[in-house]
Amino acid sequence: MRRNRIQKRYKQRVNLVLRMHFVNVAVLLLLFVGITLFLLVGKRPTESLIEKRKLAAFPKLTVSSLFSGEFTDGVSDYFDDTVPGRDIFKKWTSALLLLRGFRQDDVVIYGGTGPQAQEAETARPSSSEGTDVSSAAPSSAPSSESTSSESTVSSESSSSSEPQNTPAPDANGKFEAGGSILVVGDRAMEMFFGLDDVTENYAKTINAYQADLGDSVNVYEMTIPVSVAYYIPGNYANMTIDPKVRIDQIGGLLDDNVHHVDIYGTLAEHKDEDIYFRTDHHWTLLGAYYGASVFAQQAGVPFPDLSSYDKEVSEGYVGTMYAFTQDPVLLNHPEDFVMYKPQNTYSVKYYSPSYEELDRGNTLFFDTDVSNLYASIMGGDEVITEIQTDVKNGRKLVMFKDSFGNAMVPFLLNSFEEVCVVDMRYFERNAIDYIQEKGATDVLFADCVFTACGGNRAEEIRTQ
Repeated sequence: MRRNRIQKRYKQRVNLVLRMHFVNVAVLLLLFVGITLFLLVGKRPTESLIEKRKLAAFPKLTVSSLFSGEFTDGVSDYFDDTVPGRDIFKKWTSALLLLRGFRQDDVVIYGGTGPQAQEAETARPSSSEGTDVSSAAPSSAPSSESTSSESTVSSESSSSSEPQNTPAPDANGKFEAGGSILVVGDRAMEMFFGLDDVTENYAKTINAYQADLGDSVNVYEMTIPVSVAYYIPGNYANMTIDPKVRIDQIGGLLDDNVHHVDIYGTLAEHKDEDIYFRTDHHWTLLGAYYGASVFAQQAGVPFPDLSSYDKEVSEGYVGTMYAFTQDPVLLNHPEDFVMYKPQNTYSVKYYSPSYEELDRGNTLFFDTDVSNLYASIMGGDEVITEIQTDVKNGRKLVMFKDSFGNAMVPFLLNSFEEVCVVDMRYFERNAIDYIQEKGATDVLFADCVFTACGGNRAEEIRTQ
């Protein structure tokens, strides 16, 4: 009798185990089928908004690519890079990463080349590889190869007497003016260095513009600081050069008849305001307003109060620093993007880098998704923008700039009769000829310190 009871219990346990195995297999099978169907029929994205880049495209099949293995590698990259719902999964992953542990001293350093050092590269697209600037859709997409490696450090590790990541030209002679990105709390900033000879050559080039143009044209030089100048913790300060050192160096090398627009101190007075983005390498439009006010004062042109502009606030902005670092804290702490739009009357025309007129509409501001809002001003960098305003003071400005200069443009439309905006990285004409053709009374070089001290085309476009 007892033996029968034991056998019965044994059979019950076996049946229970078998049922559990069946349930496990069924659940796994359902998950497998569900995931497979999701990957097969789900819509594959072509662009990652949070990474600010185009995703891998399905490769074109050719005989050579098939036998070389390039086609199969491309197919693998395509399916890996375009998982349906990619950005949603990225956000979930970032949230999980925040739970895995602490950030020592609330600081993380990411190695590699950051967005500002890349922006300082002097190469421009060739005619066969150039960007199609006729489209009104702005883009702000870093390379997919730019994701940085991470190392968490303590304050002790930064106490070395030598700065880390000391810059030097690469094998091709290109210069990286920094590179490492420091994330402190929910703010990211890129380390800066710059080289003496690059800085000196930039100042000499600005002097050459003044000499070529003569005293009838006012030449202004504004080197824009980057956020590390104001927000790096003291125990990490030896990892970077204070941008003020290079800005002062440029100012000291300029000829007396060149106007040095020093905005460093003005921005320092407002550093407790949102003058730089936390998740992006640019300054905000508020920071650009303060910078433009210094220029307007030196130029002796009108400059309305900030309250006279239409203010538009967009929530949920995550900028380029997340795209380069993939840091979960940045992704999970988005910020507001505050746009200021002038209320006066103006008209806008756009031209290609070779000066062919483009049909992009009569607008200074383009519609974009929230992650590309900085590129909504003029629709990006590549185009030449010429703006006629309702100001009647005979002053005509040509501004040579990098992407930092974009944020200043809305604040100059109440100061000059005409404003021409040129990004020297893409310009294909002779700069002196262009300035004279436009009848400019004023020329402003408005570049961030990475561009001024880390490689630029100012001299190339002067003589090309």
